[in-house]
Amino acid sequence: MRPNMLGYCLRPLILCATVIAPLLSGYLAADTVDDVKETRETMLEVVRLRETLSKEKRAWLEQKEVMQGQLRLDRLALEQLEVRLTESRPLLESLLAEASRLEADVETYAKVVEFWRDKLGDLKLKIAQIVGKMPPLLRNEVTPKLRDLQSLDLERGGTSLKRAFDISLEIINEANAFNLEIHGASEVHVGEDGEQRRFRVIYLGLSCGYYYSEEAGLAGHIAWDDDGWSWLEDNRLLGDLVAFESVRNSEEPPQFMAMPFTMPQGGSQ
Repeated sequence: MRPNMLGYCLRPLILCATVIAPLLSGYLAADTVDDVKETRETMLEVVRLRETLSKEKRAWLEQKEVMQGQLRLDRLALEQLEVRLTESRPLLESLLAEASRLEADVETYAKVVEFWRDKLGDLKLKIAQIVGKMPPLLRNEVTPKLRDLQSLDLERGGTSLKRAFDISLEIINEANAFNLEIHGASEVHVGEDGEQRRFRVIYLGLSCGYYYSEEAGLAGHIAWDDDGWSWLEDNRLLGDLVAFESVRNSEEPPQFMAMPFTMPQGGSQ
């Protein structure tokens, strides 16, 4: 009787177990599938992340290698530059010294230019005064040069100063050359009677001169004074001056002539 009762009591439990077991098994199976899927996705994400990190690492290593190569090249270039700088330092020091000397030369040149500008400015005035008092024959020759001299702007310096000096020297040289020769020419002059006549003139350089007109019967000598050339009438010279001109033109043989001669005094002499 007792065994039967035990079997009777266990039968419902077995029946429940038989029913619950498949349900529990299905529930557990569903949880396991979800976990596996989630795990697989997580692992895939981890794999993709590792691949991305691996690619970035490779790219970074490549970039690092490029940068290190560039850094080596830059260092090499810097070393070469330092070598060249060391080699060029003596030349640079020489250039700096030369620049200092040039600066000093420029200052000296500026002072020289200022000196010559002042001196040539005074010389221009002196030359103009001298030309104004020259015999007309010489004055007509140097007047174009005087115009060039007066047209120069000495404030510009440089070539203007050199040109002014050259022109002044040319005028002085022409005056010196004129002073070494005897010159004859024709000039129009107003005599002491107020009449304007053409005279034959003879200049003994710049020391003195003579004039005559056979037609008017007038003669005299030309003397230099502070105001220029003064015509001093002396008709007694007419015959001698005519004879002098004939000798000078090789029309008559040389002969002795006594002519008045005014010797300037002081600086003019």
